[in-house]
Amino acid sequence: LRTGPLGGMVGLPQGHGLPSASLSATLPGQSPMHAKTAHHPPGMTHDRLLLWVDGVGTYLLLTADRVSLGRTGSSARPDLALAPDLSGYHAEILRAEEDYFIVAAQGHVEVGGQRVTRKLLANGDSIALGSSCKLTFDLPTALSPTAVLTLRGQRIEGDVRKIILFKEHLLIGPGAGCHVQAPAKCGTVVLCAGPGGLVCR
Repeated sequence: LRTGPLGGMVGLPQGHGLPSASLSATLPGQSPMHAKTAHHPPGMTHDRLLLWVDGVGTYLLLTADRVSLGRTGSSARPDLALAPDLSGYHAEILRAEEDYFIVAAQGHVEVGGQRVTRKLLANGDSIALGSSCKLTFDLPTALSPTAVLTLRGQRIEGDVRKIILFKEHLLIGPGAGCHVQAPAKCGTVVLCAGPGGLVCR
């Protein structure tokens, strides 16, 4: 991590961890000891993880470059099952290198109030799927291609309000450039994709 693009931001001594908060990541619905291996991109053991940060919240981490969004309970089984008035396979978010695109599939998609069929997403973009599902897209730092989707006015299973589209690095800390906002006393923590899963520093 110290030699990578986030090395200058870490500045932590060997063995430094979260002094008053803890975190864990597992497959949704499973305990950390019983997580099963699933289809995953290189360097990761899972493509779908729940991240709990004590005193902060629960986050869904998705590592795939293609994420489908659709109706909860749909037989299409979208990666993100959201509002009940959406189409079963409503839209997709695609990652190409460090860029993110939203692509309409079976449903109505708006970005910034304008209907789109395919749109390059920018930091702070407001996304509307159908009439009731609204999200905000954020790229907190130029040092990491990881993006954050924030659900507005709703939650998904596990009391999740934010979805992290994870690639390479994830910052947890008090700064505006962090993907997960945590109290200043926690310092800055980096999660990095390693050969056997996530490495915490």
